Amino acid sequence: MKISFSSTFLRDFSILETLSRASVVGYDGVEIWANHFYNQNDKPNDIKNRAKELNLELTLHAPSYDLNPLSSNEGIAKESKKQIFDAIVLCEEIGAKLIVIHPGHFSSSQDTKENFFPRLIEFAKEVSEFSKNIDVQVTFEMMEKRPKEFFQTSKDAKRLIDANIEGISLTVDIAHLYTVGDEKEMLKELNPDWIKHIHISDSGYGKTHLPLGEGEVDLLGAIELLPNDFDGFLTIEAAIIGRGEELVKKNFNYIKNLLKEKK
Repeated sequence: MKISFSSTFLRDFSILETLSRASVVGYDGVEIWANHFYNQNDKPNDIKNRAKELNLELTLHAPSYDLNPLSSNEGIAKESKKQIFDAIVLCEEIGAKLIVIHPGHFSSSQDTKENFFPRLIEFAKEVSEFSKNIDVQVTFEMMEKRPKEFFQTSKDAKRLIDANIEGISLTVDIAHLYTVGDEKEMLKELNPDWIKHIHISDSGYGKTHLPLGEGEVDLLGAIELLPNDFDGFLTIEAAIIGRGEELVKKNFNYIKNLLKEKK
């Protein structure tokens, strides 16, 4: 397993500086958030070259703030899709091989999963068609328990995968699973072949995305359920303003120790 972290830990630094700091600590890669990229002045080719120089692998998190590709407001859905498609292109430009996409959510409290899941399937087909000639693995992220989210459980994941859409797989967020139910049971229910990427952070005490070891999630138990031959990333999230540089180092040491304990 490879270890990376979300670039939002170092959101006040350029992407190039973020890569340098990742290399010094010992990470295998960095997950660049599109919003971080857009707020800096780094050029895609410079990022690609710096990552190669530092022997770092990159993934990209598509923009998600204020977006909803499944919105019943067609203008919002159209702009959301455009920004996600632009991110897929950016992913290839920076040399990243995988992109994480939020699946979209209900537009109102009156919406239902049965009404919105077909929208998700259609959006996934659009993403598949758009990315078919781009060398990027597309993953949809399983979301946490919060209002309007509906793509959360192992049954939801199976329903998407069973649609047999070319090139579509999963990002599993362990902290998200914890908010929905028993994270270890859901991991057992997920076919390992569906999972290409893992987000890891702690959760508990009414908060999602806490630093590793500061919540209630059985992180070791969750990691032990991952196949030994899983060759994707464990990407650490839980950026906290004011603690970024500290947590980049602290979380790395914590997860390295967990991996040593993994059976």
